[in-house]
Amino acid sequence: MNIKNGNSFLRIQLLTPANFGAAGGKATLDSPTQVDVYTGLPYIPDSSLKGVFKSIFETNKHGDIEIVFGSQDVNSDTVIEFDGKNSMKSQYSSGKLIFGNGELLAFPFVISGGQRLWIFPMDNLIKFVELENLAATNHQMGSLFHGFYTSHDHILIFGDPAKVKSLDFKFSSFNVINYPNELKQFHTCLKRWCANAIPQDEPWLIVKADTALELWLRSAEYRTLTALNELKTALGQSLRRIELVPANTLFLSFLTWLEDKPFKLEMDAIQVGAYESLGLGFCNLSAVEDTLLIQDNQKTESIALERTDVFSGHEIMVDCHRRIAEIAKDDNLGAKVRSIITSFGARVQREGIEVALGFEFAKAKIAIKPEGKEAIAHRWFISNLLEKKESELPNCWETWFANQINSKDKEKLLLRWQWFRRYSEILIKKEE
Repeated sequence: MNIKNGNSFLRIQLLTPANFGAAGGKATLDSPTQVDVYTGLPYIPDSSLKGVFKSIFETNKHGDIEIVFGSQDVNSDTVIEFDGKNSMKSQYSSGKLIFGNGELLAFPFVISGGQRLWIFPMDNLIKFVELENLAATNHQMGSLFHGFYTSHDHILIFGDPAKVKSLDFKFSSFNVINYPNELKQFHTCLKRWCANAIPQDEPWLIVKADTALELWLRSAEYRTLTALNELKTALGQSLRRIELVPANTLFLSFLTWLEDKPFKLEMDAIQVGAYESLGLGFCNLSAVEDTLLIQDNQKTESIALERTDVFSGHEIMVDCHRRIAEIAKDDNLGAKVRSIITSFGARVQREGIEVALGFEFAKAKIAIKPEGKEAIAHRWFISNLLEKKESELPNCWETWFANQINSKDKEKLLLRWQWFRRYSEILIKKEE
């Protein structure tokens, strides 16, 4: 996924429910999700997005991390005086990649009978249009927006109005007969922002702020959680209730890239928000194509590492979480596996992936399969890293590696290790 010079939208769709933790609780809610103070609708804080991206780049020892995210020298010798006191001044250089908040584009709403609708808050849609206009694109939809907001109607419908009749609150549909050209342009924008993320055969409802808030409060999910002790019984006073943004909800983040050379984003999935260990916050990423006008003579070089092929990053992320969650239940092996995962990454960085895999095969002792804890843990790691059963692992790894591992496979293995490391640190205690 290329991020070109200038401004563009990053599309973020939840694969699982998510909680973008707010600072405090409510009377009946311990962990509400982050919401906009003006609209009351959820959003993904830009700091959360930047933090997740930066941590992944740091894990991969990406050579351009300071160019992309900026750097801060907290050991600067520059001394400044403030309020009669001397203090050290940190030298900070801003990064070339600037994230905007993940603003809500649409969320699913299920009505009686199981029919699913898609709710688009008009306030946010106008914001997206204005951002594109500021950057380069010339949208002409002001009359449509003005007509909608000055009317007494609640919604604008794209799709079959008959499917919307079972909404259990009074509403009236906005008549767009006076805005044929603007409506066509508006619909084109929505389809481009959504791409294939939202089914176009299900009704899309464009709603005003108060209606959007009412429907969001009805669609939010709530879960009750508790912590367990070593005996697998509930800890006292650990009961808590959390608020979740439903799966499939769609956000747009307005990105700015300040380098002439396009930046290749090397991931198409992340996990963001709270309660990662529960599998919450898995997100699929994609670029909004043709969001802005791009000059034809723009160069196509990238300062980031080139991908050799494309594979499904979000499926890898979810699969790795499932495997680590399973081994974490084994109190005997879990901590050992975590230690092996950490050591594997350090060995890859020092000596390369070939040497690191060779070491794992040697420790796993595939041919004789001893029952010792260490060998079993190494066999678990190598078989799960390679997505093979233990019986399918080769005895002679050098020949197998030379014949079957290409650059795409190496990239996939490193991505799998990256998620193994992240989830092992979250779900498994360190080896004592």
